[in-house]
Formats: sequence, structure tokens, C-alpha cells
Amino acid sequence: MNRHGDYILLVGAEVPFRERAFAGALRASEGMDVFTVSNTIFSHTLKYFDGYICAPISDHEKVLQEVIRYEEVTGRTPRAVIPTNDFTVVTAAFVAKHYGLPHNDLSVVERCRDKFIMRECLQNAGLPVPKYYQVAKLDELRSAVAQTGYPAIIKPRLMAGSLGVIKVSSEEELVHAFKKSIADVKSINGEANADESLFIVEEFIEYEFEVSVEVLNTPDFNRVIGVTDKYLGAPPHFVELGHVVPSRFTSHHDLIELAESTCRTLGIRYGIAHFEAKVSAKGEIKIIEVAARTGGDSIMSLVEKVYGYNPYQLHVSSYINPEMIFASRLDSAKGIAAIAFMKAETGRLTQINVPVSLPEEILHLNVMAVQGQQVFPLDSWRNREGIIEFFWPGETQGETLFTRHLEMAKKLSAQTFITESV
Repeated sequence: MNRHGDYILLVGAEVPFRERAFAGALRASEGMDVFTVSNTIFSHTLKYFDGYICAPISDHEKVLQEVIRYEEVTGRTPRAVIPTNDFTVVTAAFVAKHYGLPHNDLSVVERCRDKFIMRECLQNAGLPVPKYYQVAKLDELRSAVAQTGYPAIIKPRLMAGSLGVIKVSSEEELVHAFKKSIADVKSINGEANADESLFIVEEFIEYEFEVSVEVLNTPDFNRVIGVTDKYLGAPPHFVELGHVVPSRFTSHHDLIELAESTCRTLGIRYGIAHFEAKVSAKGEIKIIEVAARTGGDSIMSLVEKVYGYNPYQLHVSSYINPEMIFASRLDSAKGIAAIAFMKAETGRLTQINVPVSLPEEILHLNVMAVQGQQVFPLDSWRNREGIIEFFWPGETQGETLFTRHLEMAKKLSAQTFITESV
């Protein structure tokens, strides 16, 4: 057994839209066993891993207890402990610290998870963030909105995936929006293992475009490996309906430099970080947030399809080989890759007609809904009924906004899902 450990431990890698994490970890580890931490033994994806630790992925103390228990039984310890989503960053850092392995400092992880602390850090460094205030009660919310003006955005400080993020356009909407945000947070039943009473209010940025940027971080460099155009559902919510790589802003030098410098400012030293920003038609930028983990919604698969490198391989490599060397190739896109989510009409889902044939540009179509379920309005990532992955080899974005993926997803959703009003 390697005295530094003999298996890679991915925390939460079996959850949806992170399917390529296992392949990336295998490549980075050069044949070392790859384990995951899972909330349940009933996940059908566990069979693809060499082993697993069963514990609540966001409960860092319980996960460490189970990893130690596994060590006591087998004598094996992890070589690296690596997060895959927001709910696992604390757990991965906590377990890695116990074993003396490379990790982002727990203060850095907290800085990235807590949207208020993050904004404080970035504003103090002179980086462009929206005007923001921390709130926990309705009277604090009213005072904050008096400073930001309408429209404003309510956000839970410690959540992800747009859960509880709501646009408020008037005083009449304020109380209902705050109650809805609180209810959204409580609806996950403590899964995030975080304080559910903390929120921020920030000014609404009217910029036309939203992007995400994946940044590879090591102790020696911070380097952008991909830029994604994001497509959101209708307000007052900000649910992501689609993604396209490469972004129309991939060659925007100021955006690239800002994403890399933001990671340096936050102190991120290991792994891929997910940077989100709004960009105006004139190229002005406001930072939305940064997470010290890979992007979700299969964005990593889009980057891999367009550029040929598996981001999860880079993510894992930065933890097991911090002296790694990597040069990104943002000017060598092989085509346009896209994700679009399927959405059924609100009501009871009475019939699902899975297409028997698909256009060649569709790589995958996955229906996540089940017949008989209630379909709710699109107010969070949980209310999307399917996902479609596309690739157009050799194509590049033109002057007009690319929407082919959304148009095809809308058409296929109408054909696939039949609902009735209830």
C-alpha cells in the first residue's frame, strides 16, 4: 500500500450530471482504485466504482467516521479526497485535512460557499460585484431593498443550483418572495448541512448575458479551461435551461483574466472552480459567484466534447499531482456542444412518449420524469423533466444568439410529455 494512500475518494460523484467524473479520475490516477461517497447504497451508479463509503455526503464528520472505519477494517487510506458539488466541498476538505492530503483550506471553502463572505472578500479586493446586504429577517430585508432598489435578488447564502434565488420587482412581491425562498431552502430537509436562516439581497444586474467559466487551480497557476453561455428560465426564478460551449465570450480577455484573478483572490489552490458572471453587450462584467468545485449540469461533458480534455481528469490531477503542467486550448474548439433541459406542461404527467429516433446532433436524451408524477412550474433545478446533449461538429457561433438546442428541446418536450390539468 502507498504510504500516502491507495485509492481516490470522490465525494458525491454518483449524483446526476457528473457521469464523466469516474473516467476522469481513472485517467488521473493511472489505475488506482476510485471510490465515491454516497448518501445511499441504493444508487445504481455505485457498481461503476471500485468501492464506496456510505454516509451523508454533506455531513463531514459522519463521512470521516466511515472513512476511518473502512481504514480500520482494510488498512486502506485515501490518496486524495475530492469534491464534486457544493454540498461536498466542506466534507472533502475536512477528510483530506485529517489525512494530511492536499486540499483547499477550510477557510477558503467557507469563503466560497457563503455568498456574503465571498462578496466581502471580492469587494475588498476591488473586484466587480453587485451591491449586496446580508439579511435573516423581514425587517432587515426591507432595509436592504431600500438600499438596492427594485428589482432586487433574494438568495440563500449557503445553497446552490439556483434554489431559493428569486427576483423581486416591487414591494408587493417582497414578503411572498422571501417566504418562498425560505420554503425552498427547507424543502431539501437539511441535505446541505448548512445554516438555513441566512440570506443575502443584491441589486439586479440588467446585463444581457450570463456565462460560467471553469478555472483549473494549482499552487502554481489558475487557468481557464472553458467558457459556457448560460440560458435561464423566465423570472422571477433563475433556473438554468441550457448551456453552450464554447461561449461567445471565450476570447473576452478581461473575462478570462477576471475569472483567474478571482480564484487567486479567494485562495483556491486545488481543483476546478466554477465562476459565474453577467456580461453586458458592451463587455462589462459583474461577478455572480464562485464555487470551489466543478460545474454541474453536464458542463464538464460539453468542455470535454469541444476541447478533447476531460475536466474531471484535470480536477483530480491537481490534487494528486499539484506540480502538474497544463496548457488550455480555448482557440481549438472542435464544434458547438450544448445541453438543454426538457420541460413538461404543469399538471399530472399522464403519458411519456420516448422518441424512437433522434437527429444525429443529439448525443444523449435522458427522461428523468415518471408517468403519473405531478409536474410543477420551473422554480428550481428539481423541476426539469429531462436533459438532451447535443454536438454540432465543425460549427462556430455566429452573430445571432445560438438557440438551436433550446428550440429542439422545446419541440421534443411537447412530443414526449403529455400532461393533464389537476
